[in-house]
Amino acid sequence: MVCVTAGAQADVAEIPLRATPDARNCVTERALQTRLANLRVQSERARGLSIRVDAASQPVVLEVLRDDGVIAVRRFDALPARCEERLETLALVIALAVEHAVEPPRASEPPAQEEPEPESAPKPPIPPPVPAPTEPVPGEPLEEDEAADPQPEPMLLTVVGIGGGYGLLPALAGLGSAGIEVPGSLLRVGLGALVSTQTHSELAGGTASAQLAGARGYGCFHGWAAALELQACAGLALGVVIASGRDYARRDRGTGTLLSPLLRLVARYPAGSTLSLGLALDGFVHLVRPELEVAGRAGSSASTPLFGVGLAIEGALALR
Repeated sequence: MVCVTAGAQADVAEIPLRATPDARNCVTERALQTRLANLRVQSERARGLSIRVDAASQPVVLEVLRDDGVIAVRRFDALPARCEERLETLALVIALAVEHAVEPPRASEPPAQEEPEPESAPKPPIPPPVPAPTEPVPGEPLEEDEAADPQPEPMLLTVVGIGGGYGLLPALAGLGSAGIEVPGSLLRVGLGALVSTQTHSELAGGTASAQLAGARGYGCFHGWAAALELQACAGLALGVVIASGRDYARRDRGTGTLLSPLLRLVARYPAGSTLSLGLALDGFVHLVRPELEVAGRAGSSASTPLFGVGLAIEGALALR
């Protein structure tokens, strides 16, 4: 329910009202004036207003006029079916429209004056925008400034290997090696010890034993393929073969010299890691090789083959 305050100085009923009745002759000037008799507005300025109601039209039209000029229009697509309720609705809308029309105008507020901005010191130059960091695309190599915390180049590598060899002694022997490698941008230099297990071979009715102890040095070109480090090396091996006999009249010990250029191929995984495992293949060509011979027995001798080969599993530890 909408209420209109009472106690004003001018009655709505005093405002001129013209009405066009509806087909049922319900909405008439007299009926509307009767219902507006007790409704009041809050200003004497209602004297210049008049009301016009066309109840015969669809929709029903209600107009508020001031000095014959329309200042407000209300249209009703649907009104209550009962005559009393229809009149009460129209009377209430008329009262509200009149009260709104005679409401004193609000004093317009003066436009706010913009305060002048205080003079300030000259603004510093705007720095150029910093480009956002870009993420590397998978599969593309990183540029030097994009590499994330690259590991420093190792100062030294210690290499230990274990395997076997044929052709370094008269029989197949186990091989062990230990040494160091000094990395370089293109060439890597290695130096280490090479020892073998003791071999036994039947010779002239007895058993001849031999063992190798020596050293090797080499230089390698190295590169990378995926996660593998590949090396191709050339160098020299120098060793002493210590021989002894069993089941002979005399058990003298003898020594011989082994001097062999070598070729070496190495593959290690993972490349550039602090600890890596690899497979090494060595080939030897003997320039000087020992020969086992039983004294006093013609034709009782055994020679080392002209070529030798070694295969080993190696572990490399990088010292940074």
